[in-house]
Amino acid sequence: MPTAAELIHDIRPAHAAYMTLLGRISPTTANTPGLVGTWSARECLAHILGWQVLALEVIEGLRDGLAVADPEDENLFNAQAVASRADQSWEALRAEMDATVTRLIALVESLPEAQREEKLVRGWLRGSTLGHYGEHQPAFERATGA
Repeated sequence: MPTAAELIHDIRPAHAAYMTLLGRISPTTANTPGLVGTWSARECLAHILGWQVLALEVIEGLRDGLAVADPEDENLFNAQAVASRADQSWEALRAEMDATVTRLIALVESLPEAQREEKLVRGWLRGSTLGHYGEHQPAFERATGA
């Protein structure tokens, strides 16, 4: 598995490209159901954000010596992540994603090297960003007509 520094090196340009892609999706298109299963692009982004916020909580917990458990039911977690952001606009979700990834990178960079290189940290960092980006990018590209 890559080091945390290598992951961050890869995340920064991937995140910038993802934000550009999301910026090409209109608010109307973002709310159209059926992009990913029954989810709209806005709901899919809310789902990604749920996992990024959880990654922050897990890594902060590790830093502070507190264990944060993985969700027992991923489908329930996804539904809750989407429902908790149901009132947020497409623009607000994009802004939250940008801020969350910035916080996530800063958090990982602030950790002592031993914690930064723990498999748990690198796994959550990668999974909540690059992993999710790759998983949902084709659907977001479809939303742009690309």
